[in-house]
Amino acid sequence: MTELVALSSFEELKAHDGQQVVIEGTYAKRMSQRKMNDPKLYFFGFVDIQVDGGTVQLSGFRRDEAEVAQFEDKRVRVRGTLVLDRGAGAEYARPEPKPTLVDPAELVLAD
Repeated sequence: MTELVALSSFEELKAHDGQQVVIEGTYAKRMSQRKMNDPKLYFFGFVDIQVDGGTVQLSGFRRDEAEVAQFEDKRVRVRGTLVLDRGAGAEYARPEPKPTLVDPAELVLAD
């Protein structure tokens, strides 16, 4: 993996907005409701990397089933461009979107 700043806590993210970084944390399915009043949670193919104190979502398309099976609940490292604020506003379901790793690549198990 290319030598970049490696981040593993939510507090470290603030100083690296817009930069190429490596995020190290736990690969986790992002579970969501289908409807507002539906208490059941579903997996739609999107994942987060859980770091100390928060989560970073991986941008892009739904993750491949084989990738999810290989990395779910495991400690991983992934490279990408960190974006802390994607422009919260009326077009977002959440008023404060999570930090996002744009163009994630080089996803590997952490040492």
